[in-house]
Amino acid sequence: MRVGVVGAGLWGQALARLVQAADNEVLLATLDRKPRRRLPCTQDLPEAAAFAELVLLATSPAELPQALERLALGPQHQVVVCTRGLQQHHGHWSTTLVAERTPALRAGVLAGPAHSTEVLANKPCAVVVASRYDSVCQLTQVALHGPRCRVYPSDDPHGVELAAAMTRVLAVAVAVSDRMNMGPGVRGLVVSRGLAEAVRLASAMGVGTQAFFGLAGIGDLVATITDPEHPALLAGLLADAEPIQAAQAALAAGRRLGVELPLTEAVVLVATGRMEPAQAIQSLMQREIKDGER
Repeated sequence: MRVGVVGAGLWGQALARLVQAADNEVLLATLDRKPRRRLPCTQDLPEAAAFAELVLLATSPAELPQALERLALGPQHQVVVCTRGLQQHHGHWSTTLVAERTPALRAGVLAGPAHSTEVLANKPCAVVVASRYDSVCQLTQVALHGPRCRVYPSDDPHGVELAAAMTRVLAVAVAVSDRMNMGPGVRGLVVSRGLAEAVRLASAMGVGTQAFFGLAGIGDLVATITDPEHPALLAGLLADAEPIQAAQAALAAGRRLGVELPLTEAVVLVATGRMEPAQAIQSLMQREIKDGER
């Protein structure tokens, strides 16, 4: 099987290695830089699309629109978005963006506790691929499922997308509490209340909530917050980092739908320098418990 991986960062290189480990051919398409590792590579994105039976998009959420414009995808392509984030200015769903910007008819999303550094170190991992098209899930399983990677299918792409994005938001909130030495009790509070907040948003968006308790949600969150060197934690408090972009997109969706997201809002305020971490913790502790909050 031939697989095109778009995006030559560590995550794109990790996916390419998994494709090879599953005895498939891979072509890595780079947007702006060549990978350090020896992998079949091109800077010609249409070449990668023409090569591939399955296209894995491993760009950042911000780079995704540009990559779709350059890829020259056709109706025959099956595409899986492998970024963890929401499209704040494009209706939030990356899979919807694929349908709107390209002729590709079949798309899905990939998420789960598969971290690039661990994959590149040949450690085992597991992911979930979600699509409304069985063929997308089946091809992704063929592309990645091997001795080092298990691939589980789902028919809820929006649920998986939202769970993967909110996982990053909660990881940043945990990082804030850890840096303040608030202790495991506050860590537990942040995770449990953050999940309740995410579920409220999902319900308002008409999205299933099962994904929050699977690989894309709890699975990825546990893997992230237990790794002090995880990029989502190290870069999480930078205003332009992907976790903060995910928080801003979720907050915008919540405001549009009338859903209060106090933890998500606190993450955005701290990251953009409009609130001190101690003040954010205090404001969250002083909130009144409202009817309907669980």
